[in-house]
Amino acid sequence: MAKQLVHKYSFDASTRTVVIPEIINVERLLTITNVTANEIIYVFSDPDRGATSYTIDTAAKTTTIVLAHNTTTQGVYANPAQSGYTGSGTSAEFSVARANGSYSVTISAAGSGYVQNETITIVGTALGGATTANDATITISSVDGNGAVTGATVTGTAIIDTLQIFQEKDSVSMRPDKTYTDPVSKFRVSQPENLIDTDFEYGLQSTKWETLELIKNIPTFFSRNGDQDLDISSVSATANSNLITVVTEIDHGLVQGNPIIVQGTARSTANGGFVVTKIINSTTFQYAAKANMPSTQNIKETYTQIFLGSIYQGTEFKLANLDGIVTDNANPSLLTVTTDYPLGFAEETSFFLTNSVGQKVVQFNAANVNHANFTNQGKSTTVNAATGEQDMWTYGAVDTHNWSPIHDPANGLIVKWFMQGTGANSTITVNTAGGVETITFNDSPHGFSDDQYVVYWHGDGNGAIGGLTDTRPYYVNVVDANTIYLSNSLNGGRVNLTNHGSTNNVSRSCFVTAFDPIQAFTSSSQEELRFANVVPLVANNSNQAIIMNWTTTGGLSYMNNSDNLASYTTTSGQIMYPRSVRVVNNQTYMSFNNYAGSRRNISSGTVNGAMVLIEENPNANSIWYANHGLQTGDLIRFGSSSSSVPSGLGRNYYYKAHVVNSNRIKFQYYTQSYIRNLTSQGSTSATVDFTGYTYVDGSDTVNAQQTITQAPETVTYIVTVEPKGADPNANAFYINGQEAETLNLREGSTYIFDLSDASNGGHPFKFSTTADGSHGGGSEYTTNVTATGTQGQAGAQVQIVVASSAPTLYYYCSVHGGMGGTANTPAPSTTTQGHGLNDGDAVLYTDEGGTTIGGLSNSQTYYVANATTNELQLATSATGYSGVDITFRHSTGGSMTTGYIYNYDYIRRTSHGLNTGDRVQYTVNSGIAPAGLRNGAFYYVRKINNNYFYLYRTLSGAQGNTAWPDRIRYSQTYSGVGRLRKTDIVDLSGVGSGTQKLTANVDGASDGVYNIKDVLTPTSFTLQASGQIPTRNIQFDPQSSVWIEQDAIRIPDHFFRTGYAVTYTTGGTVTTGLTSGTVYYVIRVSQNWIRLASSLADAEGNTYITLTGQGSGLATLSTNNIIGEVLGQGTVSIDNESVFLNGSDTNFTSFFKTGDTVSLYDPETHIVKTVSSVNNTSDQFTASSHGFSDGDIVIYNADTARTGVSSGRLYYVKTVNSNVVTLHPTNTDAINGTNIVDVSGTGVGEELKKISGIGSTIEKDIAAVLSTNRIQLSEQMTQALTGVNYSVGTSLLLRADGFALHRPFDGGVELIPSSNPDSQMIRQTRKYFRYQSGKGIQVSFAVNFSPTVQIERITTTGGNTYAYVYTKFPHRLSEGLSIKIFDVPKIGGADYFNGTYTVDDITDDYSFRIVIPVGTSTAVSTGGYGYYHVNAWSNSSLRCGLFDDQNGMFFEYDGQNLKCCRRKSIKQLSGSATATFGQGDIVGNNTKFLSQVTVGDYIVLRGQSYMVTKIDSDTLLNVAPSYRGATASNIVMTLTENIKVNQEDWNIDKADGTGPTGYVLDIHTIQMAYVDYSWYGAGKIRFGFKDQDGDVQYVHAFVHNNLETEAYMRSGNIPARYDIQNIGKPTYVPALAHWGTSVIMDGRFDDDKAYVFTASSTEQQLTGSATQTASAAAEYSGFYYGLKDNRLRSIGYALELAGQNALYGQFADNMNISGANLQANTQLSNPRDGRFTRQPYQPDILNSRGYSYNQQTLRDLLVIDRAPSGTTSSDSTYTITLASSGQPVNIDLPIVSIRLSPSVDTNTIGDLGEREVINRMQLILNSVGVLSTHACEVSLRLNGAINNTSWVGVQNPSLSQLVFHSSTDEIAGGLDVFKFRAQGGTGTSGRQPVLTNETLGEVATLGNAIMGGNNTYPDGPDILTVVARLTEDPSTVTNNNPFTVSARVSWSESQA
Repeated sequence: MAKQLVHKYSFDASTRTVVIPEIINVERLLTITNVTANEIIYVFSDPDRGATSYTIDTAAKTTTIVLAHNTTTQGVYANPAQSGYTGSGTSAEFSVARANGSYSVTISAAGSGYVQNETITIVGTALGGATTANDATITISSVDGNGAVTGATVTGTAIIDTLQIFQEKDSVSMRPDKTYTDPVSKFRVSQPENLIDTDFEYGLQSTKWETLELIKNIPTFFSRNGDQDLDISSVSATANSNLITVVTEIDHGLVQGNPIIVQGTARSTANGGFVVTKIINSTTFQYAAKANMPSTQNIKETYTQIFLGSIYQGTEFKLANLDGIVTDNANPSLLTVTTDYPLGFAEETSFFLTNSVGQKVVQFNAANVNHANFTNQGKSTTVNAATGEQDMWTYGAVDTHNWSPIHDPANGLIVKWFMQGTGANSTITVNTAGGVETITFNDSPHGFSDDQYVVYWHGDGNGAIGGLTDTRPYYVNVVDANTIYLSNSLNGGRVNLTNHGSTNNVSRSCFVTAFDPIQAFTSSSQEELRFANVVPLVANNSNQAIIMNWTTTGGLSYMNNSDNLASYTTTSGQIMYPRSVRVVNNQTYMSFNNYAGSRRNISSGTVNGAMVLIEENPNANSIWYANHGLQTGDLIRFGSSSSSVPSGLGRNYYYKAHVVNSNRIKFQYYTQSYIRNLTSQGSTSATVDFTGYTYVDGSDTVNAQQTITQAPETVTYIVTVEPKGADPNANAFYINGQEAETLNLREGSTYIFDLSDASNGGHPFKFSTTADGSHGGGSEYTTNVTATGTQGQAGAQVQIVVASSAPTLYYYCSVHGGMGGTANTPAPSTTTQGHGLNDGDAVLYTDEGGTTIGGLSNSQTYYVANATTNELQLATSATGYSGVDITFRHSTGGSMTTGYIYNYDYIRRTSHGLNTGDRVQYTVNSGIAPAGLRNGAFYYVRKINNNYFYLYRTLSGAQGNTAWPDRIRYSQTYSGVGRLRKTDIVDLSGVGSGTQKLTANVDGASDGVYNIKDVLTPTSFTLQASGQIPTRNIQFDPQSSVWIEQDAIRIPDHFFRTGYAVTYTTGGTVTTGLTSGTVYYVIRVSQNWIRLASSLADAEGNTYITLTGQGSGLATLSTNNIIGEVLGQGTVSIDNESVFLNGSDTNFTSFFKTGDTVSLYDPETHIVKTVSSVNNTSDQFTASSHGFSDGDIVIYNADTARTGVSSGRLYYVKTVNSNVVTLHPTNTDAINGTNIVDVSGTGVGEELKKISGIGSTIEKDIAAVLSTNRIQLSEQMTQALTGVNYSVGTSLLLRADGFALHRPFDGGVELIPSSNPDSQMIRQTRKYFRYQSGKGIQVSFAVNFSPTVQIERITTTGGNTYAYVYTKFPHRLSEGLSIKIFDVPKIGGADYFNGTYTVDDITDDYSFRIVIPVGTSTAVSTGGYGYYHVNAWSNSSLRCGLFDDQNGMFFEYDGQNLKCCRRKSIKQLSGSATATFGQGDIVGNNTKFLSQVTVGDYIVLRGQSYMVTKIDSDTLLNVAPSYRGATASNIVMTLTENIKVNQEDWNIDKADGTGPTGYVLDIHTIQMAYVDYSWYGAGKIRFGFKDQDGDVQYVHAFVHNNLETEAYMRSGNIPARYDIQNIGKPTYVPALAHWGTSVIMDGRFDDDKAYVFTASSTEQQLTGSATQTASAAAEYSGFYYGLKDNRLRSIGYALELAGQNALYGQFADNMNISGANLQANTQLSNPRDGRFTRQPYQPDILNSRGYSYNQQTLRDLLVIDRAPSGTTSSDSTYTITLASSGQPVNIDLPIVSIRLSPSVDTNTIGDLGEREVINRMQLILNSVGVLSTHACEVSLRLNGAINNTSWVGVQNPSLSQLVFHSSTDEIAGGLDVFKFRAQGGTGTSGRQPVLTNETLGEVATLGNAIMGGNNTYPDGPDILTVVARLTEDPSTVTNNNPFTVSARVSWSESQA
């Protein structure tokens, strides 16, 4: 028999109930003891302690015991002692009971004098617990009229009763610990199968793991392994700006709005997904990082890469076409976004806005301009003028001393400075009276102690105090704190003092602590001195300088005149350094070195001198000039009123300034490289000066920071009258349901109080400036107050527009008192924000009537340059630079070809190209800039000749050839190379006045990063702009734009879409047919032409307004809509009847996706004729052979127009003859020959341009984006287009700013998630681990659910309790978060910083502020290591385990609770659904959405997970992203459910110390976690950790058998995964740190005999020729049909070939063919039906002429795109054009591609959404065979971009698809996972192919992406392509010896 302790139970003492979550029969329960109360409460053999009820629930697996023993008094405390009460009540008593961790309270005695809401504390020790932790707080909730307590509540955490429960077991049994059994209860084997073992020592393991970011379940954008990265030369960050500037080695090929993926920069916040915000030039672009950069630096590192981003299917959410984004025109503007479908975005969600067509207005204070490039810093001073400096040599201006004594009281080193003499400056009193002879320091205590050994130094230029000897040692005798007398020996008599000494008022004097050598050792083995005491600072510092004083000591050099401190340098013999220091019996022994490290000899035993510790004087050789304003490197000229100057300087000499501090400088002679040593002070009464200028950093900048005043608001409050909470017998006004709510009514805003509720009747609502209005002695306030209607009836309201400076108001009822509350009236708040402009933005500067900024012109366009968050410069060119860009060496000699500085005066550079007056910017390319130049400074050029030039500060100086100081001189020290670029940055010369504007007019001016400000409706929200985005005004001159006969208006690049509402206005004569001030709707005709319609319906129906007169004067079309279609990058071409759109210099993958519409612009056409002469008399224009007809409309263009006509205006022509025309204002005039335009004068460059067509817009839906330069359309084109423009629509891309960070220092990975609300970051294995029956799968990983963050430093400023914490990476904290700081070193023994704190303030992304309990007295900065973690957060969860979006098991930590979770998606919703591709509406049939689904749930549709964003009804809901699959109906929907169990409810061990193991899990430390499971649909899941002993312990299990009614998840095949998900706006976005991840199967992984398949490609041939001939006949003019899948399928038009030829395999779709009986422009075509092989050559195909099952015949066909023009049975020779010039043969030739079918069910494949399940099988390529005539390299290329996606299924039961490529197919990018060489045949003609086979093993396993899709991974399945590339000499490939290649692939499919 054996007892067993029961660990899990619940106990309610008040009901005497114990519940045990397992089945224990009554005969087995032994005893229950309340350990907390120390009382036995159940004994099986004691009737008084038995059970009154004993119940077993077999379904719930619980045992419930109701005890006979009375436990109701356990945990009840009658009248416990009270504390913490501060009121006046007395005698109340309470009884407190605890149960299940909570308290309850009953009133024992009511007492009197209490007040509602008063609190009383019962300490925890009085309630069986601990003080503070278990304190109970009683709140008095109600009292009667005497203050007696009538109601009370209690809060607090009570202790929980601990029980000891024993049950009887039949016998002692041995059962293996769960650690040693697998999930199906078998012994774990010692060598389990390793399914994946990933550590991250070297990187993120992208071949095994996929990372995906989502926001509201919408994906962002991506790059693929193998994508070509940009060739980067620099990635530059600017301090306090988030703009990153990228420079590439070659043209980057990007456009504004391009998504990019950035990896590996030095700043983590610059890594991730971004969009290009600005194109500076062809090699420079910018993007906005996630945070401001802390410093200016090049952040490019060795492995920095930037890839072009591609957008996922569903990346963009749809904007409503007509009013997608509109501006309110305010400053700053509020943009309102309208979406097609509800998406449920939260406030603060972040977006990239790209390709917008709005403007941006920045308003700024024009006085905030830094216009001075240089400031004159000429200063003077008197040598002996008092500087005010303290505690150093310097009293006057010149400091000659190279050395200073060390003052370090903590180490016993005292220096007492003083001024000698008897003058006004003296700080001592010398008492010379005999027997007294003291020195009193009048300024401060001396700090010495009795018998202290000191040396006296009188200082440079001073005379010694009478009786004292300079440099001699003395003993101090202390009289008092300020007075001493000196002795020559210890305890000796007073030194006889005779006078105060003398001073030159330049140098101070001092007494300094000295050390007495008492013995010298001269032996070569012990050359050292012994000192009387311990010498500090020397034992561990061999660089500590030392000087001997007064007289000889050991024969060492010594100083006997302190003036020499001005001449001694580090190499002087008197300066020595310690060597071999040791301390014996508190005496120091030491030897000495010289500066070079050589030992100094001790040659004498004399020890009469004294040693002083010294340090280099920081002020040495400097002169004091108050606020000199110089910077190190400035060149100055020194001057003096006396010829006696400080030794080392010369009058009127040039020097490079070295700044000591804001008042002191040192001097370096301009041709020398060292600082001058000032060995004397010169004339002490002289005035010394310098002349020179210093460059002003940040010059020519405009501070365009905007001050934003809170916009007025209009708010409606619902008012009701209800009983007061504290007094039900009295009423109060309730505002929006809150009693007497305190309101904040902002000045200038409108507030409406809705009084229509019936309860308001009889309670007049008023305002007053007095509390309670008339009841408080006040009167009604009526300013801007309007009352409407009768209170209590519909429409009743009171409105107030709060006046400026309004007083605090009170609302009240004029009939009943005490009903109202307070209405504060704050002024609108103001905030500042940056200008939001980017480098290269074109801006229109307007002074708005103020003083124009000097250097700028009002109403002129400039370009932004060098922009930071708040500041910018303006330039006259887009880059800020143009023309000359040269370098020169920082040297005074060398080759003029490379340039150098001559004679420190000017620059010599062969053919420099500069001219006098050019403005240049100097930058350091490498090395050190010469003094006189500043890196980044602007200068003007004075050209000497073509090879020589000066640089000047000012334009006037350069033009006037003035000398110093306007002309730049140069100085040592320098090195490297400098650069001079001619700049167009404007030289600002003065400030402006008032608020002025910069208006950005470029396309995309409104682009940028925006956050949601307010959510208005499910389909609309607002974005806050950083500046004004005004109404878009498009002006046109009707006489140059309106074509009456076409009813069309020409506006180049209008960017409109059909249906846009615009307001037409004109200041002149209206265009007849239009009305000024009227709203019309645009019909987009072409890129440059529009028509107008009266209504939206008319516009969509192409019903336009007839225009009958042009009108005159500028007209305007205005719209607040900032979305449109801008021109796309590059151009496009397409053949007639083709579906393939080919781009040139395009980036299709960045802007388009399946389902989008692309607009192609068929351009307007012109006939241009040059005007050779004009007869001003007859007004006739001569243009040879003009070809015009009467009434034709033409544009007159001219470089200089003659009088009477305007360049660019439209005119109508009347032909005089074939060479001569006249011009007329209207078509009628031209036809009738009336109103000839009268011309005179002369014109230059005249031409007449006839508009022969206004073009058109062709809109086509996209079936697939195949590559950056190829799109497949959904339907064929009906016309050919060549090199035309196309458009790209405005986009809002979700900004996912998370990233995965490799931690090379500890081999981990840290997921740094996005701060966006509702964002999710997923890191999931590429492989789905396949469950095998009877075995368990286990995942183990090291994880930190709440990682610690290393602190860089903590600083304080001293004098307060603020401390500033700095981090290496952005901290992502917010105010109010609780954090714990630990391991920070103590400061001076005090622990200031370790502890728990609340974040007080966010300083920036890298620092925050806390309030420490005790402040530091001085500023401190911590060293060592320190860390913090966030104690708790909400709305963000971390997960890790084996799971995907629909199934699995995982740990989850939500910032407060750690949970064990199970996910399943098996519960089917009622009915079925219809989903349409690209739409967010899910339409139900017999569904019950309202009762079965809630917003935020995930549902599964055809294998894809969608988030529910809105539920309209039982039959309509909305999802995100919009439906990605094929349009389908009768869709079965399942609900994804997450079953989560908090740690406190774990059923094996709570890991809180109370479980069987006693393990206490610390969530803030790294854990070794385990999850394992068995499947069969009813298996078991276990969760565990390694415990305190390092043993695996399970903490929770999900058991399903005998409990569930269906499988616990859909599939046992699941991946490993980590993810972080925000639900709404998180209070903190945690990082998730994880290390190695292992997935094992218990027992080996058995080969499941997967299906094996083989497929062969078509044969491909390359001949190298431009053409190929074929013999064929056009025997039939109709369609051919062939049998496929037992059905007739359309092949199309075809020629019947005379025979087969392998060369025909190189024919491809869209190749031109010519020959007999063919129409013009006939091309080859693939068969119409995609089931046939996708190539024109169709050998041995069973087919019929026409649709006939009975006349099927084998023929060899060549398919063409149109019907033959005639028929014949005779063969002819046809010529097929393979290439424009010789067909290339050394190319990557795709042969065959293979992938998983995107979806599958019932063993049938389909595209995404066509079948029920996303295909997750494993496809393993077994072997490849290549048959080739020529030697070639064969690559297996993973996920390359193929331009042929004609996927065909393999024979059943395969779940794969293939593409059989033709010789014209292309592949780009991708990753070669395997390569081999295939051999070829021999011979110069007719080679026979040779077979090469390769077995692949584990080389290639293909899978699917997290989200699935129809495209290439990660937007769909992996694609593997067999690619061949010729390795022989290309000349061996000819028509007679073609390169022929084909491939056979073999693969297996593990379909689970």
